[in-house]
Amino acid sequence: MPAPVRFGEPSERFPKHWTVMTWVPGEPLDHGSISRGAHAADTLAGFLQALHVEAPAEAPASSRPHGSSTRTSTRTRQRSGAPAGWPP
Repeated sequence: MPAPVRFGEPSERFPKHWTVMTWVPGEPLDHGSISRGAHAADTLAGFLQALHVEAPAEAPASSRPHGSSTRTSTRTRQRSGAPAGWPP
């Protein structure tokens, strides 16, 4: 499970909170070669197109940003060691 190692506050340079996480186990893609580049690009494009669609009309609406719950956010901060009050 990736764990946070750095947290950043919004600034003029980058107006959002940010986090640097540990790597997940495995071989970095840039350490190998892509033998089927066109196929990989098409597969990635298809995945991104499927991911970026509007929610169905029957999907529940959320009044919280990003659909997060306070309980989950608090538990995540506690487990990750994030500073108190982060993210706001």
